[in-house]
Amino acid sequence: KHKDDKNTLVLPILIFLLKGKLDIAHELILGVTTQNIAEAEYAATHPGETSWSVDHALTTIDDILHCIVHRFEGINKSKEGGGIYAGYDNAKFWVAGGDKGLEYVADHKLWHHMKEYVTKHHERFHCLGLVAPIIQGCTTRDERKYEIIASKGKKRFVPVKAGMWDEFRFIDLCALRYGCDIDKKEKDVSHDDLPQTRIKINSSQTLDWNEQWRDLIDELQLVQIEYLLRYAFKLV
Repeated sequence: KHKDDKNTLVLPILIFLLKGKLDIAHELILGVTTQNIAEAEYAATHPGETSWSVDHALTTIDDILHCIVHRFEGINKSKEGGGIYAGYDNAKFWVAGGDKGLEYVADHKLWHHMKEYVTKHHERFHCLGLVAPIIQGCTTRDERKYEIIASKGKKRFVPVKAGMWDEFRFIDLCALRYGCDIDKKEKDVSHDDLPQTRIKINSSQTLDWNEQWRDLIDELQLVQIEYLLRYAFKLV
């Protein structure tokens, strides 16, 4: 397809994603074809030295799909013993716009849908804390902030606006759901009378974890994919 018709690729990207063909889904997102694969490989190994990112600019939906591909990659690598955060760091990078280095996560209907879903089923999902809290008198200093990888091997902090779906937290929960490293446990904590484990995510962040949350996270992954499939069918 011509790059102006790129949205028509959302459906095949999702199909390859669900079939476990992550490499193919990844290449479709990036605009890699049999005609430009050599150029793509050179651009990947020589960041900043080509015009690839300009010539194949990614949209918000591309970034979202890119995030999910790497999240699934993290799930697969966790199952294979590849480490708790293999793939997940890249997922966060693309949630925040990848090389665009957005100050906040770009607005998209998917995030509103996810917030509406967990709010509608508040009794089951409130324990996961997937909507950033709204606190009276809160300033930007009080926003949730996540340390993510940035271009050229650097790191940066990206906040989540109060009252918004927190995809960064969902990625962390997926990492714990599919590859929890018990050696990272700091201490047991209690919340709503449910036993939890406090997990160290990185040098500045910990996250509570409860084994009873596994089914909730599986359900939310399905909700995301179902919404994106409906979105894709509308595009075509």
